[in-house]
Amino acid sequence: MRARVLFVSDRSGIEQLVTQRQPLILVLADPALARDIPQQQPHQLVWAAMPGARCDVKVPRLHSQVIESLLLSSDMPRERAARLGALGRRSLLALRRALAHHPEPLTPERVSTLDVVRRRLLLVNSWAGDNQEDRRVVGQCSGLEYDELQERARELAAGADIPFLGYQEGIWHVLAAEDAWALLGTSLTSDDLQFFRRVVLEVLTETDPTLDLDPGEKWKAGVMGIRRCFSHTLRAGLAQSLALLGTLGADLRGPGGVTGDRWARLLVRDLLKQANADETYSLWRSLGDVLILLAEAAPEEFMEAVHEGLSGTTPLHTAMFHRQPA
Repeated sequence: MRARVLFVSDRSGIEQLVTQRQPLILVLADPALARDIPQQQPHQLVWAAMPGARCDVKVPRLHSQVIESLLLSSDMPRERAARLGALGRRSLLALRRALAHHPEPLTPERVSTLDVVRRRLLLVNSWAGDNQEDRRVVGQCSGLEYDELQERARELAAGADIPFLGYQEGIWHVLAAEDAWALLGTSLTSDDLQFFRRVVLEVLTETDPTLDLDPGEKWKAGVMGIRRCFSHTLRAGLAQSLALLGTLGADLRGPGGVTGDRWARLLVRDLLKQANADETYSLWRSLGDVLILLAEAAPEEFMEAVHEGLSGTTPLHTAMFHRQPA
């Protein structure tokens, strides 16, 4: 084995070695050395994390068709390759488990100890710990006082294997949300989805109070204390969960046997129905920070709502082209 392992510290060395036909294990001093290596080569690449150096490797999101093409080249049936390509687009960790002969070592321990707190926090996704309304909503998710729930959150952020939560500068968030959904999403219950619906409609229908300010006064909104009750962190977290439920929820059954993806589409439909019923156009404007995720969660329902807002003698969406008076 030692004869096949080579340490590589410069670009010229790796350019020569990748042309070798015999499979090698190349230990790279710098991950940047792998940047221009062809994908179709027989070698295994390992990055050596030097003592005291940062060892984070950011892997960009891959296109599903690229993954599908690579799997097809390995003689995988087209239907399975397409399904795994879509999975890999969402989460490389989930793709690794799906391809592994023994996925157990790649499966976090938390999957076997799932409870209502984890399920509800999966749906909340992220929140600001210093925002009182965020704290109220997160506390309601389990019936615990927020201080008690925060202790549970600290435990989940200090997991023995792969932590469930991360915490930085007052912001709590589910780590690797796509992978967490692939692991835990099908365990969500009807009660969990009912809770999610209530929270989404409460949080995302809050209008932005800065819309009532003159354009020349908006820059002072923060100083004047004019802001939404709920944080953008909570809004974005809920919208991302909607998108994940809409794309990964086909195997989940909600109230009345409705699938998770259908539940997400109905929720987006009801949310945008309220937006279209608002003649002031304030709710549509206020949804601007999460519209992309809503469209991802329910593309057809989103387009239907847009089309409805463009119909009639005085289309609602013409308001987006009107400048507010100075």
